[in-house]
Amino acid sequence: MAITKSFQSYQQKVSNRHLGKISLVSYVGVFKGCLSRSLFRCDMGHEWVATINSISSGTGCSKCSGKYHYTQEECIAQIDSRNDVSFVSWVDRYENVHSKANLRCAEGHEWSASIGSLRYENSGCPHCAGVYNYTGEERISQLNSIKGMVFVKWLDGYKNSYSKAIMRCEEEGHEWVSPIHSMINGGTRCPHCSIHRRAEAKRRPEKSVTADLNSLKGMSFVRFEGEYTNCYSKVVMRCKKCGHEGRSTVDSLLYGRRGCRKCATYGYNQTKPGTLYVLRSSDGAVAKIGISNNVSRRHGELKRKTPFDWECIGLIHHDDGEVIAALEKAFHGMTEQANMPEKFDGFTEWRVWKPEIGVTLKEWGDAFH
Repeated sequence: MAITKSFQSYQQKVSNRHLGKISLVSYVGVFKGCLSRSLFRCDMGHEWVATINSISSGTGCSKCSGKYHYTQEECIAQIDSRNDVSFVSWVDRYENVHSKANLRCAEGHEWSASIGSLRYENSGCPHCAGVYNYTGEERISQLNSIKGMVFVKWLDGYKNSYSKAIMRCEEEGHEWVSPIHSMINGGTRCPHCSIHRRAEAKRRPEKSVTADLNSLKGMSFVRFEGEYTNCYSKVVMRCKKCGHEGRSTVDSLLYGRRGCRKCATYGYNQTKPGTLYVLRSSDGAVAKIGISNNVSRRHGELKRKTPFDWECIGLIHHDDGEVIAALEKAFHGMTEQANMPEKFDGFTEWRVWKPEIGVTLKEWGDAFH
């Protein structure tokens, strides 16, 4: 009876000391009052054994505080538990969070990163996130791989994706200058040939244009919207992969960036596997609940665009993207939107933090694993 009473009083003492974030679960071994070794649990679900006296004095969860020393096997298991990263080998040897590991993403890219950046910053593949620091040789190889173009030289040396390169058109031998990113990511090609082709397209017969539209990879011509007049006429195309029908101009399809918008890699696609993520601000006041088909790339974007520090406190992955979208909607329904003082990428998804978010995240995470 006395032990039961003491247990309840110690439970209350621990809860008050840590504002409900740590709870006393049970005694371990022989009861020795405040020196009893006991099992404790934090609001993130971590469990450990310590004396009641040490916890009552202010000692908290070593995993949440970043002071827990994981074993080499635990570190490898943590890395391999992620959907976007797998462990390859240690760069040197494992000692602590500053140790570096060789990693591989689902796309086959390999890079090195510290355990701390993986665990506390949730860093992912820099190639997929678009933040990989390419060498000048790698950029030249990328440019030369673009059909119809040949790298000549750097205009003013290579620094980053905004560096300008002098390129030569293989077809006519024209030379022009353009930033790397506009050619690799923006689809920029020889401006001289482009002007010539567009001028020709304005005068081309309908049958010739229709034949070219049907020759586009992964797409098939459906119909013109209204009468065909020139390269700016509207046309309906069907994706051979998903059957989606989209509208665009002849000009943008034949000479610009083309492809099925439904199959595109931007935005969230419910037809693909998805991941729900929960981020918590460094001051603990707000949490972002979002979804992505490529969570490492999305977190890379948010690292650059969010005006305050945050850490990822949990992920839920599912092969059915609709399930993840439904979880996000349910999460938003049980939380209150935070009134952010400024607008930035994803600002509407930040919610007022409450302990139920962490509890629900753990429960749903366990249900889907």
